Amino acid sequence: QYYGFVAYESRMRPQSFPVPVELRGIRDRAFVFLDGEPKAVFDQNTENPSVVLDIPAAGADLLILAESMGRVNFGLTIEDNLKGITGGVVLNKQQFQNDWLTRSMPLESLSKLKWRKIGGGEKYPAFLRGKFRVDDVADTFLSFEKGTRGYCWINGKLLGRYDNTSPFLSTFVPAQWLKKGENTLEILEFSGMSEFRADSETTRVKNVKGKRVVE
Repeated sequence: QYYGFVAYESRMRPQSFPVPVELRGIRDRAFVFLDGEPKAVFDQNTENPSVVLDIPAAGADLLILAESMGRVNFGLTIEDNLKGITGGVVLNKQQFQNDWLTRSMPLESLSKLKWRKIGGGEKYPAFLRGKFRVDDVADTFLSFEKGTRGYCWINGKLLGRYDNTSPFLSTFVPAQWLKKGENTLEILEFSGMSEFRADSETTRVKNVKGKRVVE
């Protein structure tokens, strides 16, 4: 897998105290979830990528979603371009968390996602989908001022990434990617959109008994 994400899943045993969980060797960004609830976001420049987790008596599912943000093509680190969690996950600075299940998420196609109407209170990261009409096909731009950070697809083709910390708040959409009539915009948003239309749809990936379920 050259692009996209890798999901790491492991079952954590119950602990009698809040346990620090450290991610070592993040390449390039990692989203941490415990029983489906977001707990932390780290990147390779985070000085102390550690989060304290309360593990219930029944144990808990730890999910780490690792994002590849591209590769360097210059400098001394050009050969060191491994992605994912390269150093391991350490509990309480004493032992590694083991028994991982890893899943490939290259994002080459979103055709298998199942969509539902947005009902409010959506959790992120989430996939979002909307329709728009084009009367005259022409080159245009897509604005991301309502979003935070993520990826977007036009009619099933990956257009690119966006980030509100970047000076670029829009991206070019060539006319060849559009068609007269109805077109589809799909987005993977990490943190949250500030505005939706009522006819938008969304899908969310969660963890249920060790299996990836799309709802």
